[in-house]
Amino acid sequence: MSIKAIWLGVVLMFCVACLIGCSRNKQPAAGSGEKSPKHEEAVSVTYEAPLEAIAGFKKPDDIAVVAKRQNAFAESLSKQEMKARSAYARQNPSFGAVQNVCSPDLKAFDWKEHGRVSDAKDQGLCGACWAFATDAAFEGSMAGRKSQLVNASEQELLSCSTAGSCRSGFWAFDYLQNHGTTTTDAYPYTGKQDACRSEISTPLRSEKWAFVRSDGGIPTTEELKTALCNHGPIAVGITATVVFQRYTKNNGYDFSKPFNEHSSSQTNHAITVVGWDDDKHAWKVKNSWGTNWGLNGFGWVDYDSNHIGDAAAWVDVPEKEYALPAGYYSQLIQQSVVLAKQKPQWQQDIDWAITNSDSGGSVNCPDKYLATYPECALRGGRSCLMSKAIALAKAGDCNSALSIALITQCHNNAARSGIDAAGQQDICAFLRTK
Repeated sequence: MSIKAIWLGVVLMFCVACLIGCSRNKQPAAGSGEKSPKHEEAVSVTYEAPLEAIAGFKKPDDIAVVAKRQNAFAESLSKQEMKARSAYARQNPSFGAVQNVCSPDLKAFDWKEHGRVSDAKDQGLCGACWAFATDAAFEGSMAGRKSQLVNASEQELLSCSTAGSCRSGFWAFDYLQNHGTTTTDAYPYTGKQDACRSEISTPLRSEKWAFVRSDGGIPTTEELKTALCNHGPIAVGITATVVFQRYTKNNGYDFSKPFNEHSSSQTNHAITVVGWDDDKHAWKVKNSWGTNWGLNGFGWVDYDSNHIGDAAAWVDVPEKEYALPAGYYSQLIQQSVVLAKQKPQWQQDIDWAITNSDSGGSVNCPDKYLATYPECALRGGRSCLMSKAIALAKAGDCNSALSIALITQCHNNAARSGIDAAGQQDICAFLRTK
């Protein structure tokens, strides 16, 4: 065989190998509908996770007391804002002339169609639904009052607010009001309760918040519609079940009908109501289980299904047209302190321990506890130990939770006596709200 023929054979073999390799590695064309293995791995299946891992909403046992106090506080803040609003309106007669596009009398309405709702997000295997619903309502108010549709950081709330954890939590509106937050770009979501990155600035801040009902209960249809029109998307509780998880295309759900179940179980999940449709007899909701749940992460839930609307809450950010009165936030924080003092002393003592971070073992607590949790001796101190107590309370180990709560007070005998007198069950119930 000639050298020329040999070289020709080598070239042909090389070309065949290239064609086979290219065929195997070919990616689907955009819009082709095909899925590469990599794409298939990236598809969210959060909704298929164990329910206890992704439904983490826990309202306070004394919700009626909390709601009454919070709504009275919001009313006092509204009076301060109205002074600034009235002064601005006197100088700008056209202000407020544009009618709200939303009316409770409409048969159907959807804030997403008016640019006040971001795309659905994915909380992953972390029960931080409370943070996602909090931010969804906040984002809606930002879009309506500031004309900015931001992507607020759920990780900021998860790591810094003390409103909850990956196990459970409640609304983090106090944190948005007293501290502020940032965007997801600035503080990306990790799906776990990392140490708070306090160095990140928090330029986004709310003005006030309140419950739709003054007792924190489930609003009537008209009450919730009115709140939606006045404030934008509303954070609400719902009872999530295995049936609720199956509200997906993959499970062949008939989306011509709204989700309609009547579970007797307690509220355990947080979502956001963004609209309604009377013909469907349903609320349009935004979930945080990824875009493969429901219709790209959204869905329709019957007005009377699974306690939807429980602990419904709205939030307002400052209007873009006028500034709040001078010293508004300093007064707000002072009022927040007064509000906090209305709690029993033992609750104040526990709250103090949760937020009082020590380092280098300065907590001066008995060695056996720091030996059990050596990481707390190096960083976090009291707040670190309290995070353990909270976890134990939520796991049902009330005795250990009470013991650690007492230890965090160290040599504060008055605080220890108060916590001890409150009793194991009361301490456990209170810690579960954290």
